[in-house]
Amino acid sequence: MGCVKWTLIFTIVILPLSAVVVQWMNYVDIENYYKDKRIIITGASEGIGKDLAIRLSQLGARLVIAARTENKLKDTQKLCQKYSQDVFVVRADVGKEEDNKLLVSEAVKHLGGIDILIINAAICNISWFVDTENPGKLYEDTFRINTLQGVYLTQYSLPYLRESHGTIVAISSIVGIMNAPSMAAYVASKHALQGHFGSLSLEFEKRNENISVTIMPLSIVYTENLLKQSRDLKPGGFFEPGITPVDCADRITRGIPLKRVYHYITWDAFIITHLYFLCPACVDHLIAMAM
Repeated sequence: MGCVKWTLIFTIVILPLSAVVVQWMNYVDIENYYKDKRIIITGASEGIGKDLAIRLSQLGARLVIAARTENKLKDTQKLCQKYSQDVFVVRADVGKEEDNKLLVSEAVKHLGGIDILIINAAICNISWFVDTENPGKLYEDTFRINTLQGVYLTQYSLPYLRESHGTIVAISSIVGIMNAPSMAAYVASKHALQGHFGSLSLEFEKRNENISVTIMPLSIVYTENLLKQSRDLKPGGFFEPGITPVDCADRITRGIPLKRVYHYITWDAFIITHLYFLCPACVDHLIAMAM
């Protein structure tokens, strides 16, 4: 009963008060903040990465955008160049170390340095572990893109981020904090990504590196890929269970300048992850029922 009582108090009293305070603290003049900022974005050929590139170009940022599909990437570039000519394309498979090294090298060549590194590219295969023919291979592929991308890009960007006192942004998921069935490889990779960047943030602080780390655990974002898999889903509803990629991109741009280690762009992500810390078994049960 005690657990239920404190969970109700947390949900009814503390969270709404927190919402008011956070909303008040979230204002930043992004029009000036992003002017001439040198930014790398991975996974920019579609979905969140594409809309994020467009939004940042509207705000005057200088971009290097990367993905595996070059023709889609060039489509993104054309849309961005309506607002800014400083948008450069690098075809890269971020699951490969050499491609990450090339991406950083090309960014420095085109932009002269790096102010913000946005690690956005990710893959997610809906697959029950017990039914997967070769789960080891699935895990290797998923970790290379979802986790090692962040390791390699940080490694090669570090000298330039030190120089600019820059920011690393890891676009993650609430399942990097919680659990979910039928996507164990994705969940494990996001746990690892958040563990890596959370620890890195402490290292930077301890060593006075002047490099900030922001982890953004997203909930449901209605990308084309998600809508193809779940045709009945529609954005909107109680506590924002689901937003569009355009809205997501705008909220990400507003969150980056705040330089918080963890930044939640929707209330459902904030609420469910904090409830998880209070009563993980309850949230696990609700997720299992929902899926």
